Amino acid sequence: MQGVLQRLLENCPDAESVALMDPDGIPVLVEPRGFDVEVIGAEMASIVREMEEASRELQHGVLRQLEVGTDARKFLLTTIVEGYFLLLFLEVQAIGGRAKFYSRLAREALYSELI
Repeated sequence: MQGVLQRLLENCPDAESVALMDPDGIPVLVEPRGFDVEVIGAEMASIVREMEEASRELQHGVLRQLEVGTDARKFLLTTIVEGYFLLLFLEVQAIGGRAKFYSRLAREALYSELI
């Protein structure tokens, strides 16, 4: 799994870090190690739960990706399975297309390991 995260960072030059998060927002793996993801991960896990519930109620399908931007950074969240998600930390000027594509590839690589 760590190799998948490392390849994602290599393919996204504007990425600062990536984390595989569990359904409670607790980091399972973080690349590079030491990058502080706990607080934002917990908040994003809450958002994922609320979005998934709303999507079910409104019959909009499964949440796949969500991009959030702040003044200092962008966050790309890609769901994997049963509450697990990738959280990619991007520089504020990053163009999201490449990150979205490679995050989807990482999702496919991690899916079978998490089911």
